[in-house]
Amino acid sequence: MMDMITLASAALGLSALAGLNLYLTVFAVGLSIRLGWLQLVPEMAGLEILSHPVVLILAGTLVLVEFIADKIPWVDSLWDAVHTLIRPLGAVFLSLGVVGMTDPLLAVMAGLLGGGLALTTHLSKTSARLLVNTSPEPVSNTVVSILEDLVVLGGVGLILWDPWLALVVVLFFLALFIWLAPKLLRHLYLTCRFLLLKIQSMAGPDDRIEQLPKSCPAWARLIMEESQVHGEEVGWIVPVVLNRVPGLPSPRKGYLFRYAPQGRLGVILKGRKPAWISLEGIKAHLEMKLLYDELTFFRVGDKKIISLRFPKSHRAYLDAVLPDLDIKAE
Repeated sequence: MMDMITLASAALGLSALAGLNLYLTVFAVGLSIRLGWLQLVPEMAGLEILSHPVVLILAGTLVLVEFIADKIPWVDSLWDAVHTLIRPLGAVFLSLGVVGMTDPLLAVMAGLLGGGLALTTHLSKTSARLLVNTSPEPVSNTVVSILEDLVVLGGVGLILWDPWLALVVVLFFLALFIWLAPKLLRHLYLTCRFLLLKIQSMAGPDDRIEQLPKSCPAWARLIMEESQVHGEEVGWIVPVVLNRVPGLPSPRKGYLFRYAPQGRLGVILKGRKPAWISLEGIKAHLEMKLLYDELTFFRVGDKKIISLRFPKSHRAYLDAVLPDLDIKAE
């Protein structure tokens, strides 16, 4: 029973760590075997190759390259994108090295589980790095990168010290990822969309608009019509990303709209009732970030904050919205 737990812990644990940093995982395992810290059972004989001097030198060189690339904003995300396939494939080979090839069914299961688990940790890391890269300062990249390296080294040590505990940690992470997956993937999608729109805004002219649009998808028009009272009509409606709106899930793509003349202001999300923004005594803060402009509505002493994000390609909308609301962003 202990041998099975050891194999499962090693296969799943190393796969999860490979999704964070494949080269550091290979180097740490190979060095542990080389120094005699990891005694391989016959089933794990396939990992012996990791202790070969050539493999250690190559893995160590790539560790240094990744150590540098991982601390440069946006270079780290490009590095992650390149390794979207490499890390899961590396995890498959590590899993096969752990369980061996004597049982084809076990080998296939280990390869699939190892590759899938590495992909989950890789996507988690990629999403977290994209979030960090939207911050204006570069220090957070270095801090997060060092923490990831420590997790990899600590994970390898935990697998060697207590396979049972290592397996529990891996299963806990897997459950946590399943719970967070929708948010992580949504964040990844929105960040990639912001990036593409940023590139689009750099390629195109910075146009000004004379009148805010009134057109919108049918679902948005229906929601607004259902919430209208006598005498109201749609003054304008612009697309935004709802980053923080009380009563609505976020982040989500939605719309900011206002009824005419000088009527109510609200935000809508598909399948939800509008959330209203009272302009009485309200302040606004505009923060221009790398990929988007963030407009925050707040009252002094009030914990209810509404935060909306405008892609860089929609800056003209934002410039037209602020005067219409008669709000000067701080």
